[in-house]
Amino acid sequence: MILGKNIGNVFSEGREIQRVFSYGRLVWEKNRIDYNTTAFTVVALDDTVVVEPYYARKQGTSYETIGDFKYSINGSEWQESYGNGIQIKRNDTVNIISSDIWYCKITGLCDISGNIMSLIYGDDFVGQTVYPELPNGYYRMGFFQDCDIRNAANLVLPATTLTFECYAGMFRNCTSLTHAPKILPATTLTTYCYVGMFRNCTSLTAPPKISAVTLDMYCCQRMFQNCTSLTTAPELPAIRTADECYAHMFLNCSSLTSAPALPATSLGQACYADMFGGCTSLTTAPALPVKTLNYNCYSQMFRGCTSLTAAPELPATTLVYNCYAYMFEGCSNLNYLKCKATKYDTSAESYTECVNGWLSGVSPTGTFVGYRIGGESPLKDHIPSTWTVEYLN
Repeated sequence: MILGKNIGNVFSEGREIQRVFSYGRLVWEKNRIDYNTTAFTVVALDDTVVVEPYYARKQGTSYETIGDFKYSINGSEWQESYGNGIQIKRNDTVNIISSDIWYCKITGLCDISGNIMSLIYGDDFVGQTVYPELPNGYYRMGFFQDCDIRNAANLVLPATTLTFECYAGMFRNCTSLTHAPKILPATTLTTYCYVGMFRNCTSLTAPPKISAVTLDMYCCQRMFQNCTSLTTAPELPAIRTADECYAHMFLNCSSLTSAPALPATSLGQACYADMFGGCTSLTTAPALPVKTLNYNCYSQMFRGCTSLTAAPELPATTLVYNCYAYMFEGCSNLNYLKCKATKYDTSAESYTECVNGWLSGVSPTGTFVGYRIGGESPLKDHIPSTWTVEYLN
């Protein structure tokens, strides 16, 4: 159902009529907008909103040159703009088509929608699925960074072929953003492609669907860091992780109550490092069934998760360097852990290098379940002395 106000036989949304009824029967309905074929759109929610699309910037410089583009305000004829921004008033809508735009500065509260490719491919944007590389010597970081955007649910990011850093910091510091684009359709990710994409979006409640099943290094690092209003995380369907791919992904998401399932069957180095650090509302941790570990794979993963009472079972029998280091540090209500480790490999010199600080700051009373070797757990020195130890053998 389209939201709006029922005015007699007319169903409207704001100023635009969406449905017309006669004697209680629907006789006309406006076609749904196809945002894939709609140019990038800004709707002003403040009395004055200024839109300034910029060219890419050189490494170490600020965005200096507003690009050339054409625009249409409230459906009017297309006009050309050469190096100038656009000013619109509350409830005005502007559509923009250009090429080689890599940063869009928007001053004032707004909603955005339409196909992002209309800022990169010009009139030929429909059907484009490759997010292009920047020219040599140019730098990409934050397409809408620091903008006062409220709703981007109908912004289309259609690329299925991504490039290095393509969406890095895209909405960083957009503190009014409540709804992200609905879907990120790429199934294969590149290095840093989503890094910090929604970092510091403190009002975000509706994250995108993540379709990726093949990951690259650092691809989702810090993606939702400091999204303090986020209560639900998107699904993460990848079955193989890469080095630091999800590191710090939900760091300080203090309203997140449950974590997504982690179906990966192989682990990259530091793949989950600090992934849920500071998630103080997290009450349920995901299962961690992988039995072959990698360096730093779970280090600091649940650091500071003060609402967590039970840890996921840790089934690996052989530990590696820093695999569980500081994993549950500061989990002040954690009172149960089952760990099946019986040895460590040559990457570490002792158990300490594998589990250093992993249970520091947990509940003073609790239960550890594990295997005994020579009459006691090989991890005895790394379990709180006030906890009860139960053995599986």
